Amino acid sequence: MRLVDINVDRFGVLKNASLEDLSPGMTVVYGGNGSGKTTLVSFLRGLLFGYTTDHQGFQVDDSHFGGNVSLKSQGRSLRLSRECNHGISSDLSTKDLASSVAVTTHATQLAPWINETVHQEIFSVGYQEAARFDLLTRLCLDGEGATGNEEEMRRTELAISECVREREGDGVQHGLRQKMADVQRQRDDLRGRLAEMRRVDPTIPPRIAELELQLKRLAAFLAEVEQKITDCEAQIRQLEEVLEQLRRRNVVTLDRRAIEERINSLSQRQQRWASIRESVQRELSGIDGRRSISGSSTDSLTSVRALVARLEQRMDSLLKDGTLQATSATGVNRDLFIEHLRSEVFSLCEHVSHHEAAVQSHEASLESLLAERTLHDADNVDAVIQGQIDALKEELVCSENVLDRDVRSVLTCDSHSHAEFFRPSQRTVHGSVEEIEAQLITLRRRLSDLHRERQSTVDQVRQLEVELAELRLKLKATARLEDIDRVKMQIAQLDAEFELLQQRYNVQQTTEANLRTVLERLRNYRNPGVLELASEYVDRLTDGDCHQLIADSTNSHILAETRQSSHPQKLQQLSRGTRDLAALALRLALIQCRAEDAERCPLILDDVFITADDDAAEAAADLLMDVAADGQQIIFFTCQKDVRELFARRDASVRYLNERPAVAPRVAEVPQPVISAPTPPPVVQPAPKPAPTSDHTNWLFYLEVDNSVEDLSGLTVAEVEAFRASDIETIDELLTMSVDELEARFRQRGYSISRDRIRAWRGQAELASQIPMLRRSDAELLYAAGIQSTVELSRMRPETVFDVVTTFQDTQAGSRFRRSSRSIDRQQAINWSRWSQHSRSLSEARRSRSRFFVGSGDSDSSGRGFDRSSSRLRSRRARISESGTVVRKQRRPSLSTEARRKRDDRQNRRRQRMTRHSSSYRTTKQSNDTDTDTDRELKFYLNRSDDVEAAPSIGPKTAQRLARVGIYTVDDLLNAHATDVADRLDNRRISADTILEWQGQARMVCLVPGLRGHDAQILVACGVTEPEQLAAKRAADLFAIVGPFADTSEGERIVRGGRKPDLEEVTDWISWAQNSRSLSAAA
Repeated sequence: MRLVDINVDRFGVLKNASLEDLSPGMTVVYGGNGSGKTTLVSFLRGLLFGYTTDHQGFQVDDSHFGGNVSLKSQGRSLRLSRECNHGISSDLSTKDLASSVAVTTHATQLAPWINETVHQEIFSVGYQEAARFDLLTRLCLDGEGATGNEEEMRRTELAISECVREREGDGVQHGLRQKMADVQRQRDDLRGRLAEMRRVDPTIPPRIAELELQLKRLAAFLAEVEQKITDCEAQIRQLEEVLEQLRRRNVVTLDRRAIEERINSLSQRQQRWASIRESVQRELSGIDGRRSISGSSTDSLTSVRALVARLEQRMDSLLKDGTLQATSATGVNRDLFIEHLRSEVFSLCEHVSHHEAAVQSHEASLESLLAERTLHDADNVDAVIQGQIDALKEELVCSENVLDRDVRSVLTCDSHSHAEFFRPSQRTVHGSVEEIEAQLITLRRRLSDLHRERQSTVDQVRQLEVELAELRLKLKATARLEDIDRVKMQIAQLDAEFELLQQRYNVQQTTEANLRTVLERLRNYRNPGVLELASEYVDRLTDGDCHQLIADSTNSHILAETRQSSHPQKLQQLSRGTRDLAALALRLALIQCRAEDAERCPLILDDVFITADDDAAEAAADLLMDVAADGQQIIFFTCQKDVRELFARRDASVRYLNERPAVAPRVAEVPQPVISAPTPPPVVQPAPKPAPTSDHTNWLFYLEVDNSVEDLSGLTVAEVEAFRASDIETIDELLTMSVDELEARFRQRGYSISRDRIRAWRGQAELASQIPMLRRSDAELLYAAGIQSTVELSRMRPETVFDVVTTFQDTQAGSRFRRSSRSIDRQQAINWSRWSQHSRSLSEARRSRSRFFVGSGDSDSSGRGFDRSSSRLRSRRARISESGTVVRKQRRPSLSTEARRKRDDRQNRRRQRMTRHSSSYRTTKQSNDTDTDTDRELKFYLNRSDDVEAAPSIGPKTAQRLARVGIYTVDDLLNAHATDVADRLDNRRISADTILEWQGQARMVCLVPGLRGHDAQILVACGVTEPEQLAAKRAADLFAIVGPFADTSEGERIVRGGRKPDLEEVTDWISWAQNSRSLSAAA
């Protein structure tokens, strides 16, 4: 906690007093006796912990008093206020200055050990508190000797366990070791696969030749079989024709069809009996298996009956004789009886099982006998049916022969006139119908054999063709370079991944070793206690006279070892000066030791601990300055000029608390205490005269309505040309015209500018011209983030502004603001919210000007304005001057020698802090010194002012399309919104992602020296879009990505038959990226 401002409305002699801009280190408040120093200390104590009757005693006639203080605590600016009305103290009111919102919690964040008593005795010390040691002793001896490193040790142990978990895994997720093993196994598998792909089996080519020869032989054999099948089918057709001819010629009185039907019927009966016979045979084979069980059922049944009878006799004899009751008394006889009975039962079960097996065997014998008889009958029936069939066939054959002889005898004629009717037929029929049918049966059997042989040959051919295809595929696979390259790419990726994992593993090991070293040091470190630190302080203050402060044996008192005494002395036994110095040393040591656990509380000293001894006073002043430089705020009230000069010589901040008469048009009768910066002796000045009426403001506005439109942030060259061609010269003209009017004027001049872009210009101009201290680039960022009016900004909390803007910067549309180094912090959002509370209206912006405003013609450096607009701007300024507004540059007030010296000291201290805490500032400064030489040595192949056709991936046709939407140069392309351009182009091949790729390629060529267009295309396609990202890459890692991409179809399209990038070229890219320039330098 650090006090910033103290404002006392009314408390004792203090009325409307203030103490502002307190130093975070040492502040000395000088005032004479009765000026209110002790009153101010009491006011601070009462404001923090509540007003009591002690504070009421400071008031004489007024029962109302109070005030407020401004402080900074944990990065927040707070205001604490408390009042007391008629003896009743109000609650402490805490308000956040950034958001102007009341804080409900106790925001002072004092350490838990600091209560009102501790604050009075330790942190707001007067003469009475300096002489008391009871509470100071208890606090100094409390917790003496503790290390104070438990929290650091706990965090270190957690960090070590986290390193071990990431390296070894936690049982659920694999660690780096397991991942490395997996990657190495995959790499070994791929290497084995690559070796197999490169290895050619020497037996494959001879086997392929052998299979091709076998296929040729099988094809010839298959052709022969096909020919045989064709011939056989032709013979069958010929015989069938002959048979049909014979059947047509056999016209007899016998019913041949009936005989054939009878034969078919008998054949079907024969087949049914054959099936019955097969079924009986199968059943008979099953019965024979069951007949294998031997035994007689009659013998088994007799044995069972005998056993049952014997058991009945034994049970009857036992029951009649009473043997069972007699044997129950003795366990031995009873067990013997039960054993005999169990053996009889077992025998009975065995004979029963034999009897069942014998019965089954007997049944199987009966079934077998019946089946054999049925089979015999079936054979007899089959023989009878076969005889009937043979008889019918014989009858049919005999009838055919008879009919054949009859026909030949009937149709024969010896007359020569009928000889022409008995010419022999061209087709000679040999044999009878039965013979032809027999031949048909033989041919059909042969045909079926040929078909089977052909099918077997076809199957064999197919099998050989499959084997031949597999061998050819293997031979082809071993010769495909694309597959080999693909496996090589995978191996290279795994090598890069393994190397990264190995690096992470080594880093984890190194980190763990360092953490264990730190943990060991923390365990061995013993934090110096309060008494040890106080001993160093008191030895320094007394120049060795009192060199040690220790606790007594009961740990209840503090003893001091001095040169004058051989035994330790109590603090009360020391001299007053030494005792005061010891009290100061103990308080400072206690505050320093306890400050490590909580936020520091300001130390207020009311003219104590500084004695008349010059050496002791200087030593005390030096110690207080050192403690203040270490981060402890100290406010020292004194009425001694020599003490004031003592601290002034050590560059402490000195404030004066003097009684001065109030200066007013009427001389005030009652003097009022005033707190102010050091000034010469008070001089009564005359009352100020009323200031003349003027329309100017003391606020600084970075954009006035008289400024040129070229002063807007983010304008491209094409947009500037559009403004010039449209005769829109000033911000006032831009804000006066509507969006529709501006768009129509641009179109009349041949420029296509979207309405959203015009609204963005107007929004930026309104924000920058109405909100003081707001830069134009910040106005552009706010409007793009969605904060489009001053009213909207003024109603938003700083936290909301910060969240909205940072969220927008993380998006794709807001990324260009981060690349332009416009990343904001919370303080910037707080400033924007504060400045928006003092905004002016647009009419006030037209009527008034800032005192710091310099018109376009008032400075020699106004060359960036329009040449043709000078007359119009001059006439506008003339009209403003006639209305009473004078615009001129304000002269900087001259500084005195003392003020100039303090200003130089502040600048030197600020420069030292920046040098000490910002290494990047020195790097940037050094790099800026060498930018000119670097740009002179390295060649850039693209500038922002070049035609858009010079950018990578953009040809003449694409450049014409982009020109139709207002993109003529590379700068226009880089500043364009990708989605907006894609929508306006309305080309299905050009999407927003394509525009983003073009922008990334153009940006890389603009910023990286030596980088050509196809190099940027490859880098952007591989995900490298920023010079910083390229400069941070390792050459091996980048080549592991670029090399495989160059082998793809897309990479070959980019290279276009040229040389693919190798490791040396990739290394050059990285070295060039380390010498990249800023985008503003690429004009």
